[in-house]
Amino acid sequence: GAFGNVYKGNWLGTVCAVKQIDVWSLQDLREFESEAALLSELHHPNIVQLLGVCRHLSAQGCQEMLIVMDFMEKGSLGDVLIDKTCELSWLTRRQMALDAALGMRYLHSLSPPVLHRDLKSPNLLVDSLNRVKIADFGLSRFRVEYTMTFCGSPKWTAPEVLNGETYDTGADVWSYGVVIWELLARSVPYGAGTWKVTG
Repeated sequence: GAFGNVYKGNWLGTVCAVKQIDVWSLQDLREFESEAALLSELHHPNIVQLLGVCRHLSAQGCQEMLIVMDFMEKGSLGDVLIDKTCELSWLTRRQMALDAALGMRYLHSLSPPVLHRDLKSPNLLVDSLNRVKIADFGLSRFRVEYTMTFCGSPKWTAPEVLNGETYDTGADVWSYGVVIWELLARSVPYGAGTWKVTG
C-alpha cells in the first residue's frame, strides 16, 4: 500500500494479512493509531475486519506498527479487474458493486457518519469467492460537519473535493461511481494521464 507493506501471516491459527507501517514521525504514529482505532469500531461483512495490532522493533532499529486484518486471497479489485486472465461474469461484477455499496452504506449510516475519503478499486479487496470488502482507512474520519480537506486519489475524487469546496458522504458516492465505471470497463479511469492539483 501507499503507507506500508502488506504480508500474508498467521494469527492464532488463522491466515491473515499483516499491514506493516514504518513509523518515522509523530504524524506516522498518529495515522497508524487513527486507522487502528477506526477499524476496531467497524463490524460489517463488507468491511475488512481488524484482528489485532502490535508494535515491533525492526533489525534497523525502526519502530514498526503492525495491523492484523482479514486475508483477502485475490488482492485488490483494481488488480483483479486489469487481469484479463481472470473471468468475471456480469453477475459477479454486479455482486462486487453491491458488496462495495453495502460497505459504504454501513459507513455512512454510523453516527456520526464515516467518510472513507479514498474509495477506489485498489482499496477494495477481493476474497476467494469474489466477494468485496472495503479496506485502507488511513484517510477516513468520523464527521459531524462537512470538511474541506483535500485527500484521496484524484482519478476517484469528487469535483467538490478537487475544487476545495465543502463535502460530505456524497464525495464517497462519487468515488463509488468511478468504481462502477471500472467494473464495467475493466480499466483504470482516465487512462495513464498525470494529475496536478492547482489553486
